[in-house]
Amino acid sequence: MKSNGHSFTFAMVALACSVGVAGYSLYLANTLLGQNRRLEARMVSDAEIDKRREANRVISDEIQRLETERRIAARVELERQQKARASEQAAGAVVAQAEYAQKVGQPVELEREIAPGAKMVFRLIPPGSFTMGSPPDEAFRNEDEILHPVEITKAFYMAKYEITQAQWKAVMGKNPAHNNEELLKKDTANLPVDQVSHTDALAFCAKVKETMGLPVRLPSEAEWEYACRAGTDTPSYLGPVLRDSQGRFLNGPHDPVGTYPANPFGLYDMMGNVWEWCDDWYGPYAQSAVKDPSGPKDGVHRSLRGGPWHDIWASRRFAFRFKLPEHLRWNRHGARLVLPVEAAKPKP
Repeated sequence: MKSNGHSFTFAMVALACSVGVAGYSLYLANTLLGQNRRLEARMVSDAEIDKRREANRVISDEIQRLETERRIAARVELERQQKARASEQAAGAVVAQAEYAQKVGQPVELEREIAPGAKMVFRLIPPGSFTMGSPPDEAFRNEDEILHPVEITKAFYMAKYEITQAQWKAVMGKNPAHNNEELLKKDTANLPVDQVSHTDALAFCAKVKETMGLPVRLPSEAEWEYACRAGTDTPSYLGPVLRDSQGRFLNGPHDPVGTYPANPFGLYDMMGNVWEWCDDWYGPYAQSAVKDPSGPKDGVHRSLRGGPWHDIWASRRFAFRFKLPEHLRWNRHGARLVLPVEAAKPKP
């Protein structure tokens, strides 16, 4: 009977262990099943989030594409309007130039000898008024381009082209250009002279006056912008900011003068090729209307206009101003001359 008692106890313990293991196994299975279900739910949630992210990305890309297209369309429309406006205004400038020439009995185009055997062609620029500077919303605008009315009361002749290397050599006896025949291995006589300072340009004018009696000079900054605009009030005389095919702006050196289309007054390369020295000291513009402004009486820098053969987009506009010390020489600096109308009249 005692032995049976031990056997019963052992059987009960074995049964308890068996039930415990089974229960634990059931518990473990339920736990793992719950974890699997949570993992599956998380995987479904992550997949849903990925789908939403992808949908948002697609929507964002589409919004960006539409915004880019809108901006391009707006720019195209603005440039179309600028081209149309410039074309209409340019036609008026051509008529004004011809009518003034007839009124004063002077030719629109004039040729004068600046040295024995060397001639320079000038174009008549009639008097008139314009708004100097640029509007606040013009692309690439700088703060010193303050809009203000300017009246040019006196007509003048402006050189049709920038001073060429051949003309400079004929007057001064040597060619100072960096981009010369030796460097470029080609004829550079008709390239604009470069690497001349403001002081050099004044010396050139003085030499022409001394040898030929012709009182040529550098234009004032106002005269330069007035002549370059030629009746237009858009960023350039073709309307929008000029493109690479409309002037020498990139991958120099410069091109022969007259390579690109002239402005309405018949002036070539007013923008691109080389910077053109103006007579003015650089300074702030007037805040109100002025007549025949000539800049400050003194200063640190002289003004240059027109942009060079290696440029930034901002300088392909009428209103862009540049300044440098008057003695500085650089292979992007040249000049264009002005001749007073009175000096152009034949002597009695």
